[in-house]
Amino acid sequence: MRFEGDSRMRKFFTRLIWITLFLPLTLSAMTMSSMRPWILDHSFYEGVVNDDRVYDTLLNDKLADAFNSQILSPVDQLPTEALNSALRSVMTLDYQHAQSMQLVNGIYDFIGGRDSQIDVSIDLKPIKATLSGSAIQRFANTLTATLPVCANGQTPIAVGGTLPRCINSDMTVAAATAQIAHALPTVLENAPNRLTLSDTLGLQQGLRLLDLFLVVTVRSGLDMAIVMVILLTVLGGVSLSYLRGGDLDKNVRWLGKSLVIPAVLFLLAGVILSNDFTVNTLQSIHFISTQALGNLTVLIVQHAGSGLLITGALTGVIALVLVAFTWKPATVEQPLTEMVQFQNN
Repeated sequence: MRFEGDSRMRKFFTRLIWITLFLPLTLSAMTMSSMRPWILDHSFYEGVVNDDRVYDTLLNDKLADAFNSQILSPVDQLPTEALNSALRSVMTLDYQHAQSMQLVNGIYDFIGGRDSQIDVSIDLKPIKATLSGSAIQRFANTLTATLPVCANGQTPIAVGGTLPRCINSDMTVAAATAQIAHALPTVLENAPNRLTLSDTLGLQQGLRLLDLFLVVTVRSGLDMAIVMVILLTVLGGVSLSYLRGGDLDKNVRWLGKSLVIPAVLFLLAGVILSNDFTVNTLQSIHFISTQALGNLTVLIVQHAGSGLLITGALTGVIALVLVAFTWKPATVEQPLTEMVQFQNN
């Protein structure tokens, strides 16, 4: 009776330690291991740059809004759709790639701790130089082609302004194009050389918690943290196997079975994060206010899902190995027990 009571007490404490210590350690080790292949890999961020969605991020309507508010005076601000089309006409793929790489390098420096914040901005000096040359005509043609018709009582050029904002019978398309080509270089001459997008994208506020997380993980040595947590997890598993008492093989087999739970959780999470339904949901969530933030979120979630799938699968393999190598069929154990009893008699 006393032996049975001790055995039950051991199993109770084993389950308690498994829930409060071993399971959290296992989940922590699996989480960090799933992140490691991509979060510190600069090639991942270079891949982000080569994604067409990043270029769409730079050339969405928010860019036109930022251009209006930071570059143009209130009397010269242009309709968003028309301005966005005109900006697309002069922003080459090389320019977009360079600006995207600058943004990615800023994110990578932020993650690596080399910068305390992400400067989400683009360099306008190449655009200003382009619009001072032959590209000004292409910009003006594209802009006037998409300008709306003036409303009743609205003048094509606002009082005190120099850029046409709409078309009416008093100003033809050709006249509006000529006016834009003449006035725009002067407007841009004293304009800032950088266009800040951080407030537009809403990234700084959203990354404060990420910054705190990175301080205690990536920047203090993610690899070292992963090794330490894995070692603690292994040590905890070995301790649990001995703490249960009795047959060691049976306890190791029990430990292998217990790893199935986190393995299944990670596999399910990986499947959920990697499927198209999750991607479409993230892109439609109302608090992801811009296409830029939505695209970056989708890319990160997809990589996180792949990492969770791989980590869950590896953990499942480890669980199966522990169970397989410590499994003793009942048909083998029974004759051995009877032989021992016969010899004792």
